[in-house]
Amino acid sequence: MKKFLLFLFVLFILLAQQSIYLPFHYGLIDFAVPILFVLGLWCGPIKGLVYGFLIGLLQASFSGYMIGTFLFTRSLAGWGGGILRGLIVKDNPLAVAFSVFWVSLLTDAIFLLSSPHSISKFLTYSLIIKALSSSLFAGFFASILSRLYQD
Repeated sequence: MKKFLLFLFVLFILLAQQSIYLPFHYGLIDFAVPILFVLGLWCGPIKGLVYGFLIGLLQASFSGYMIGTFLFTRSLAGWGGGILRGLIVKDNPLAVAFSVFWVSLLTDAIFLLSSPHSISKFLTYSLIIKALSSSLFAGFFASILSRLYQD
């Protein structure tokens, strides 16, 4: 039941986020990276990679292009959370937020470098803003996951 609730929560957050920023194809606030990083912290690198692939596929289906870039960056975020599982205290929101800041910055930089297009200038300005917003939401997602796994 917990996994089903977790799946519904992640799906709801991602669908809500994508429906708001659908005309831009890539919004200022991206919930996928903090969700995937936190899922990787709780589930491990293999499941984080699988969740990243599936969420990347979902986001790529909304954008209509750059399928490989979404798959790679989202898989990297989930796998990176799983790799850092033993190094980061999952219950410390500051450690999670700091880690998500750097992972978000890395994945967005890879995303920007792999697809130069007309909104690249917009994405360059928003890298830091997106990384900060991702790190702010990471603590929230980590607290929800810790409550789901404690019960």
